[in-house]
Amino acid sequence: WNLNAVEGRGMFIKHHRYAHVDIRMYNSEEENHQNYIRWNFPDENIQKGIDYKTGIETSLIFFTKYLSGLRGKQVYLTFEITDASYHPVDTRGSYDYEIATLYAIFSCFNKQFFKLVKNCG
Repeated sequence: WNLNAVEGRGMFIKHHRYAHVDIRMYNSEEENHQNYIRWNFPDENIQKGIDYKTGIETSLIFFTKYLSGLRGKQVYLTFEITDASYHPVDTRGSYDYEIATLYAIFSCFNKQFFKLVKNCG
């Protein structure tokens, strides 16, 4: 990956578990060499009391460390979280968003990983 912008969507759907995250990531152009997360969707998309940010951040930190290890040098990325959603009954918390974020990262590199089914009926 040449660190140009890529986009992905991840959904974690399991019995009584649900989370959805859309992500865009690319090389960080900031001068002070840091990873950045930009939350580009309204907080109202997630029910109050659900700790979605911790789960998303955990997966992004893991991915950055993994990628840096593969390359043999520190990689700095900007992550834009462009959308996220929850289910009022089935979303449990940060773990759901941690998995959904990993799936979103996977789908940045493999568009077949996640396909949104438009008509289930």
